[in-house]
Amino acid sequence: VYSTYLEKQKKFKNLVKSVQYHLNLKEYKKQGYSFGEFVKMKWNISKAQAYRYLISAKVLDQLEEFDIQPSYERLCRSLHSYAKTTQQIKLLWSTIINKVGTSPDNISSLLVSKTWKELCNDSRYSHICHYEEILIDNIEKTLNRYSNSMKYKQINLKHANNINTSYNYNNNFNINNNMTSIN
Repeated sequence: VYSTYLEKQKKFKNLVKSVQYHLNLKEYKKQGYSFGEFVKMKWNISKAQAYRYLISAKVLDQLEEFDIQPSYERLCRSLHSYAKTTQQIKLLWSTIINKVGTSPDNISSLLVSKTWKELCNDSRYSHICHYEEILIDNIEKTLNRYSNSMKYKQINLKHANNINTSYNYNNNFNINNNMTSIN
C-alpha cells in the first residue's frame, strides 16, 4: 500500500513539475501559442487545471523535505487554502503525516481541514495559525498611529494658521489705523 502511494505521488509530482517548468520558461510564447492552447496541446488539460497544477507545484516545493508528499491536486489545493506560509504548510503536513502513520492513502481534504482546525485551537500553535490576523492587527495599529499623527499635524497646522491669520489681521488693522491717523 505504501509503495503504491509513493508511485502515485511520483507520477503526480512529475506531472505538476513538468507543467511548472514549461510554463515558467514561457515556452508557449516561444512557440507562438496562447497559454490555453499550449496546455491543451502539451498535457490535454484546461487553463484552469494548469493553474491548479501550478499551485500544487508550489505546495510540493514547500514540502520538498518530506518523503511522503501530496499525491493529487485536490489535496494540494486544500493545504494551500488553509496554510498560507511555508511554516504553516510544513506544520500542517507534518501533523497530518504523524496522524496517518504508514497509511498515507488515508490523507484527504477532510483530514486537512480537521487537522488545521485542531492546530489553530491548540495554544502551542496559535501564533502560527493566526499569523495573518496578527499581521492585519499590526497593520491596522500602524495605520491608526499614522492617521492620528496626521490629524495632530493638521490640527497644529490649522492652529498655527489661525494664529498667523489673527496676527496678520491685527497687524494690517494696526497699519491701517496708523495710516488713518497720519492722514
